[in-house]
Amino acid sequence: STLHSPSICNIHSPSICSAFHSPSLCNALQSTSICNALHSPSICSALHSPSICSALHSPSIYNALHSPSICSAFHSPSLCSALHSPSICNAPHSPSICNALHSPSICNTLHSPSICNALHSPSICSTLHSPSICNTLHSPSICNALH
Repeated sequence: STLHSPSICNIHSPSICSAFHSPSLCNALQSTSICNALHSPSICSALHSPSICSALHSPSIYNALHSPSICSAFHSPSLCSALHSPSICNAPHSPSICNALHSPSICNTLHSPSICNALHSPSICSTLHSPSICNTLHSPSICNALH
């Protein structure tokens, strides 16, 4: 009840929302210097260190995230009905969103030679078609599940 008290709910007042979504703040947060700082090699290396990766992919975390109670909650009939309601399904496919996502500028950017060459580079192709990935995707368990 404390978290939903009127004083806390008023945190989303128009004046506070306007301040946090002001163009100047947005521009400042998206500045090149901030982006470069957040994606610096040292920060990337730290975040992708073997110890962090091992911890995040540990069996205990996996089991916790896939526990019966969590799975039941995420696949409950009420949540499924809500997420697949006509209003939610229709919203992402509205004409305005479709037109925006398929605008010439976005299409040209996504299909630019540099992006195409990067996505079809020999190293990416070799990785995606490696024997281990092929064997995994065509394993009997996956084939049986799909058929």
